Amino acid sequence: MKVSKDLICKALRDSKFESLADSVDAGIDNIDLLNGCLILIKSFKKISNLREEWDNVQTIVAAAIQANMELIGLDSSIAWDMYLVFFCEEPVNHKLMQDIERNKFCCKKYVFQIHPDQNHWEVIEDKIPLLYKWPQDASGAFVSSGGNVKRVCEKLAEGNTTALSSMMLAEEEFIDLPATEILKRLMDWEDTATGGGDSRE
Repeated sequence: MKVSKDLICKALRDSKFESLADSVDAGIDNIDLLNGCLILIKSFKKISNLREEWDNVQTIVAAAIQANMELIGLDSSIAWDMYLVFFCEEPVNHKLMQDIERNKFCCKKYVFQIHPDQNHWEVIEDKIPLLYKWPQDASGAFVSSGGNVKRVCEKLAEGNTTALSSMMLAEEEFIDLPATEILKRLMDWEDTATGGGDSRE
C-alpha cells in the first residue's frame, strides 16, 4: 500500500476537505507506512517551536487523518498503529519530552533530537525497535531471522524496563516465529512497558 503526505492531501481535497488538506500540508512534514504502522513526522529547528506547536500537530493528525482513515484509502485498523514522531535540532528537556510522549490523545508520540544532516527514517528505525525495517520476501511478507530478532531484542532491552529487558530471556522462542507474529508480540510488550493501551483516550 502506497502512502504519502501528497496522496493523503489529494484524497482530502478530492472529498472537498480543503481546510483539512491544508492543515496536513502545513503541519506534517512526512507520512509513510513502516511495518504496517503509519508514521507521521514533524521537525522543528527550535525547542520553542516544538513546545508551542506539538499539541496543534496532534490535533491535525486526529481530525484530518485518524478521523478519515477509509476516506484517504487506509484500513481503519491502522488508526491503532499510528506514531507521531517529533524531531528537534535543539536539545529537548526531559519535562517537555515527558509531557509529549506521555500524552495519550490520538496516537503514540516520540521526541528525538536530530542533527540537520541525519536521516529521519534511520533515526526512527534505530530508536524505535518496533519500527525496525524487517527484510521482506518477493511477496512483501516480513521475513524473520535470528539476527534480526536479536537486534530488535537488544534495542528493546536498552529501554531499561523490566518488561522489555525480560524479552531478552525469550529471544530463542522468537527466532522460529513468523515476523508478523514477532511484530505483534513486540507491540504488546511495548504497551506493557510504557503503560500503553488505547493511546487515543
